Amino acid sequence: MKPSRHKKIFCVIAALFVTALLVSFFLPLFGRMTPRAHEANAVAAIKHVLHACRAYAADHDDGAYPPNLATLVPDYLDEATALFVDDGSGEKLPLLYFPGFHTDSDPGAILIECPVQYTKNRIVGEVGGHVEALVAE
Repeated sequence: MKPSRHKKIFCVIAALFVTALLVSFFLPLFGRMTPRAHEANAVAAIKHVLHACRAYAADHDDGAYPPNLATLVPDYLDEATALFVDDGSGEKLPLLYFPGFHTDSDPGAILIECPVQYTKNRIVGEVGGHVEALVAE
């Protein structure tokens, strides 16, 4: 006995409904991963720029870090886009830079900071070369 045409259409509609229901259930879970992905990209960007700052300081006799991040392009960074991070909506914001440090400065002093707080953490790059996620107060 063949199933009727109406029964086939009903089964297709039911399958689409179940699929839509499952997608609507799992979509918020994927949305929660986005801030962590942005945070990971910010950590990578800060590490990259921090490495360029340390190379700049090593190349200069006084061991001073650059007066600003634009000084790093093109000798230490390929392009100026490395100096920006995504704010989560697609807009690029510049990394925050605190000039005036030397290689003999306090290694825990904050040299670079992410301008966006994607989670409860502040992403900072320290003079000593470490990148940390500090819990915001």
